[in-house]
Amino acid sequence: MEEKLNDIDREKPRQSNGEWLMKSLKPAGCAFVLLLFVLMLAVCFTAGADPIKGYAPPQDTGYYAAHPDELAAELEENVLPRLDMGSKCMVSVSGNKVRVEIEHDSFVTTRSALLRYFDGELLEFIDIK
Repeated sequence: MEEKLNDIDREKPRQSNGEWLMKSLKPAGCAFVLLLFVLMLAVCFTAGADPIKGYAPPQDTGYYAAHPDELAAELEENVLPRLDMGSKCMVSVSGNKVRVEIEHDSFVTTRSALLRYFDGELLEFIDIK
């Protein structure tokens, strides 16, 4: 019995994973997979554009850590209006952090935009539901 199984294994050459995939997908499937791969690369290299084109914080993190009121003023005057979040956000200073209260429908996008420019240790985000 064991000899018969060994003979069957010897008769068929083993396929590598790549060979099996190519036979399973056929040429049209392979072309589709390559197209998806190219699209994924295009998205990966073009994604992540700045939320505010040309904006750079006027001070560094160390300065804003020592002056949270300056950070709050920068957010209210220059950042949130350019993100069109002026009416959906409230900014206040709470100790050595700046508290940013954001309406629920724009919480994720506003939070990620602010974290792109400012250190997360300086900001406290509150989701208003």
